[in-house]
Amino acid sequence: KICAEVTLHNLVCEDRRIKSINRYFKNLISQVDTDGESSQQDVFRLSYTKWKATDSTDVNFVIGTPQIVILPDALTELLKFMKAGTRSKPKIEYHDPYDATVNVDPENIEIHYSNSEEGGIEASFGEMVSLPKVKKMNVKFVTSDCRFVFVDMGSASGEGLIKSSSSFKQPSQLTETIVMQGKMEASLELTSEITGDTKIMSDYQLFGERVEIYTAQGQNLDHPVQILEPAKLALFYTAK
Repeated sequence: KICAEVTLHNLVCEDRRIKSINRYFKNLISQVDTDGESSQQDVFRLSYTKWKATDSTDVNFVIGTPQIVILPDALTELLKFMKAGTRSKPKIEYHDPYDATVNVDPENIEIHYSNSEEGGIEASFGEMVSLPKVKKMNVKFVTSDCRFVFVDMGSASGEGLIKSSSSFKQPSQLTETIVMQGKMEASLELTSEITGDTKIMSDYQLFGERVEIYTAQGQNLDHPVQILEPAKLALFYTAK
């Protein structure tokens, strides 16, 4: 088998644009516990296991307790930046004088090769192998108590460029936010044919614990008003 593991211990993401100098929400990603204090948990841990005997793959993704702040204008500028850096791939024309075919089935691999331009060379290779008929992939996604904060830009201060010293005023305490918070666990199991990647079965599961939505004000999320009370949820979907 092949195993790999990646752990991210800390991640700093700050909004340092000029227009955001008077805003409260500068730390876009931070690790906090349920009381709003700093947490020592890892940002995420990713493990990958590939089983050669059964041609199955296991992927586990565990997230700590992040608080992610969503700023619409920052997200828009990020998407524009990413779009500006993309360009179409050049078209390359290639003429292959050789004729080669590969036939694969669960018990035999055959390779046929011929070249009519060099005296009609032809070769054929075949080998009996033992391959699994199906392959599986299991993906598991687990979070601790994570939080998404959507900031209402209409109530956020610090819009525009700085024009005078009066712009260095304290940010408003009334910045309105919508907060989604809770623990989530999702799993995905895919079973497909090894020869044609045809899906045989897909199984999806999603579980939530203490999932809630509320409005709040300011960086400290004061004066919360509940929209969705803490609840559990479970979703299942299977396709064959």
